[in-house]
Amino acid sequence: MYSLVVIVFITLISASFQELNKVKVKTGENVILQCDGPKDVQITLLEWIRPDLNSDGYVFFYRDERLYENYLHPSFVGRVELMDPKMKNGDVSVILRNVTDTDTGTYNCYVSVSKASRRQRATPDFSKTIELLVDDSGDGAGHMGGIKDIRGHGAAAVVPFIGVVALTLGVFLKRKRNNLLISTDEECQQP
Repeated sequence: MYSLVVIVFITLISASFQELNKVKVKTGENVILQCDGPKDVQITLLEWIRPDLNSDGYVFFYRDERLYENYLHPSFVGRVELMDPKMKNGDVSVILRNVTDTDTGTYNCYVSVSKASRRQRATPDFSKTIELLVDDSGDGAGHMGGIKDIRGHGAAAVVPFIGVVALTLGVFLKRKRNNLLISTDEECQQP
């Protein structure tokens, strides 16, 4: 019984977090690709990439307080900007404008913070992956002022998950308590 509860728990966690990193939008919409890096640190490098593109161009490239637009893949030039240019509280989300079906794919966000020595090669201190599906079907749920905000999908996936976990844990604890009462009752009845 215990192993079944653990398997269900792991499956639900995995499914919920996978859902948090997927977003579906319609062609022509703007979308926020959500990424929150470390808070209260100076972000020295921010890279948004699409690994499936066959070139070295970035979706977004920021280093040492400057955007390098000449490093961007041609299809993203003029269409991507930071949601919060000051990156307060580690918010390194970007807005991708006027999405097309060719924007469908995997997006990786890599964040590096200032190091003690500038000679150190920057390695990501944080990363996140988002799956974007651009499609003409579906409704405008999550559509906010022309921008599809994927953060709203997180609550929708997490709330049912928490309910299922609480219910499963409650059933497990109740059965365990009942088994303990039965074994204690049996011990009391022995001569």
